[in-house]
Amino acid sequence: MKADRYTVIYFILTILPIIVAVVVYGLVPESITVVDEISISTGRVRIFILPIANLVIGGVFFFLFIKLDGLRQKAAEEAGRPPDMSNVLNIMKIYIILFFDVMCLFSIYGFYALDWGGTATAAFMCRSVALMLGVGGILVARILPGANKHSLIALRWGYTLKSDNVWYLTHKLGTKLFYFAGIFSILCAFIYSSYQVILICALCYALIILVLYHYSKRLYYGEFR
Repeated sequence: MKADRYTVIYFILTILPIIVAVVVYGLVPESITVVDEISISTGRVRIFILPIANLVIGGVFFFLFIKLDGLRQKAAEEAGRPPDMSNVLNIMKIYIILFFDVMCLFSIYGFYALDWGGTATAAFMCRSVALMLGVGGILVARILPGANKHSLIALRWGYTLKSDNVWYLTHKLGTKLFYFAGIFSILCAFIYSSYQVILICALCYALIILVLYHYSKRLYYGEFR
């Protein structure tokens, strides 16, 4: 039943930007007058580009997640362990489609309310990416404490797999760092409005992975080898 509910939510979110674009399309004039009798086209049809792309991406990811879930269940059966009954996969599915939804809705708003698809729309797009990266960081932080070595999302590499103590301590630190990165990214979304905000957030997450890797290496060789 839960999977069915998530699927319904997923498809609603997939078509939502199309619905919003149809409504906004009727509100945007075909052209605007810049001086006396000179008019320029608003190019309003462009508001459908991202929603249509979102619809295609949503369909592709839906079938990819079905395939991924099948592989996960098969691996669980072959390993002789009970299948993972958590909702991590469903949460990931909703997060990904929400990620693209936010980008679509921010771009539609920027186009309609601000400058007909110019620099303000691009700024809103950058802010939306940073915002969703922040939400993703917090989501990962919520998942990490309960992660095991078979979990879909985990800090899984050589040093953490070789020692249960290293696994536990690395995930404990990772939870704190991802929470920090998530909040930091959300704050950046309200402070910066250019592509640089995406670069800053991406570098933050890359630095966290690097720190966690070296932290687990130091733990493994220093205390728990």
